[in-house]
Amino acid sequence: MFPNPNCYRLRTLAKEFTKTLSELMKDQCKVLSNKLKNYVQDVSLYSHPSANGIFDTLIAAKMHGFDLPEDIKQDTLDQLEEVVVKEWFYGAMVSKEVRRLGLGRLMGEIRDRMIRRQEGNEVEGEEKLKLAVYSGHDTTVAPLLIILDGYDEK
Repeated sequence: MFPNPNCYRLRTLAKEFTKTLSELMKDQCKVLSNKLKNYVQDVSLYSHPSANGIFDTLIAAKMHGFDLPEDIKQDTLDQLEEVVVKEWFYGAMVSKEVRRLGLGRLMGEIRDRMIRRQEGNEVEGEEKLKLAVYSGHDTTVAPLLIILDGYDEK
């Protein structure tokens, strides 16, 4: 389940939060730009490659056994991770409206299923259901964890 890309309000909020976050992370992005100046011209939410693209590339290389350049230390990866996680999930972290628009349908379905089960009003085939599995991605799981107060910003 992915937030509805056709939701005008959600898109508007996402743009507003990206703009706000870009300002909040400006100093950290400058530090990262300096640390990575031998490899990229700039690190920001809008750069090409973006902070997200840089982070994904470095983590994928590291996880597949490639040695990273000696000047790219773990603290650089940690700082990149912080910027990228906030880029993706800052809106859900600070806005109930973003959480509602992004995951309201899924949370409603889970709630309704639990209520039907508790009241014994399951729909055809649900009465035998012991576990419901939903498919998702980090863009689903992180906001769900935020809603459930179990998110560690990683």
